[in-house]
Amino acid sequence: MHTANNTGRAPDEVDLHGLHVSEAISRADGAIRQARARGAPRLVFIVGKGLHSEGGVARLRPAIERQLVTKHSLRVTPGVPNEGCLLVELVEPSQAGWFERIVTGCVIC
Repeated sequence: MHTANNTGRAPDEVDLHGLHVSEAISRADGAIRQARARGAPRLVFIVGKGLHSEGGVARLRPAIERQLVTKHSLRVTPGVPNEGCLLVELVEPSQAGWFERIVTGCVIC
């Protein structure tokens, strides 16, 4: 499903629809490594709104957001370019923002 959803997409856009959370995290990690290797400034992860998840509760967005912030210290903006997406800026950890510092436990940095 991942390959079909991403055929013809720009390299800075990754559709994670239909993947289990663990698989989506793995694909997101790989996309981040590849983007950094080619010097890309940002990525867009298409995670959906959770409409097809059990109970209509999004599972991908919170899991991917948490992974990006805690593991990669990236700046993440939900809802850009639309409600089912995450805009990810490949910045240095010091530029990630206040949210990253709260998640990692440093609130006075």
